[in-house]
Amino acid sequence: MPQAAYTLETAALRRILAKPDCRFRWTTHALERMSERGIHPEDVKRALMNGQIIFHEVKEDILYRVDGKDLDGARLQVQIAIFEDIVTIKVITAF
Repeated sequence: MPQAAYTLETAALRRILAKPDCRFRWTTHALERMSERGIHPEDVKRALMNGQIIFHEVKEDILYRVDGKDLDGARLQVQIAIFEDIVTIKVITAF
């Protein structure tokens, strides 16, 4: 169940994902973990589209953890940073 505090952030994520010029940046860490865990990029995109932001933290970027479901309906969490000015979602890791 999403926390009410992240309702606006989740809505903003969905608006960004719906933009035709939305791009993804995949960190090396994310690609390595996804490969180890058998997670496909389309699984990540699906989880982001149907998921809810459940946590955030401030590091080098403002990071958000999204809890959603992959293409097969299995639970998938993805950690991302959002850059609205260049319509980019940086995928940090997936698990």
